Amino acid sequence: MLKRFIALLFTVVLAGGVAHAQEIPTGFTAQGSAVVQAVFAGIKINLGAEVGFENRGQQLRIDVSRLSVPGSDPTMNALIQQFLPQGSFTAVLDRASHTIVLWSTERRKYYTISSTTATTASPATIMTSGSILQGLEFAKTLKDMALMDMQVNLSGHSTINGHPATVVHYSLREQKRGGALTATSGDFAFADDQQGLPVRVTSVARGRNFTGSFRLDFRTLSAVPPDASAFTPPDGFTKASDPSEIFGNLSSAIPH
Repeated sequence: MLKRFIALLFTVVLAGGVAHAQEIPTGFTAQGSAVVQAVFAGIKINLGAEVGFENRGQQLRIDVSRLSVPGSDPTMNALIQQFLPQGSFTAVLDRASHTIVLWSTERRKYYTISSTTATTASPATIMTSGSILQGLEFAKTLKDMALMDMQVNLSGHSTINGHPATVVHYSLREQKRGGALTATSGDFAFADDQQGLPVRVTSVARGRNFTGSFRLDFRTLSAVPPDASAFTPPDGFTKASDPSEIFGNLSSAIPH
């Protein structure tokens, strides 16, 4: 339910941005940090990382480094460490060819995951058809709800991470029939000087047996697409035969 709500929220925000600016960024680069905090049945989990995003057309590059679990419950910390990737890694998602290319700078190796289904649909077509289908899927779930309250508000304008930004606050409360009440709220800060790209995203979720929060901050942000070479493994890298050569401990979670 929350995933569909966020998808609809992004559709509303994108539509508003297009109407206002009359243009959509053809790409962007961003570097910053992400922090996830959660408490499940009294067990505290923290996960932090340095992250980078680069987008050009239908290609998205994600760089992750310095993964850590500061301040987590010691037992949970040891368990999480068994599944965390060892070192930094890069993932490139190509929506046109349905491929994911992974590589490790430390190991100088890359690994490719591919799908037999590819699409050549334009971003505008994808956004329009996806929005309609998401809306229908969202409406179908209402029959199972005992309570649902969602709001999207313009909460103001401020300077965030060095950018003049427009801040949108969202909140969602939901309860399925016979289920527990869950509440999620947060903010999207959109950089006014970078064609409305998000410069900060925050979220807090509360349920019967858990609380959690997420924060993504970009220290640098630019609505300029990177060079096409950013989406291919560097020269001299060799092809890995297994994702464990890229991720180490995380290999069991990667299909191959």
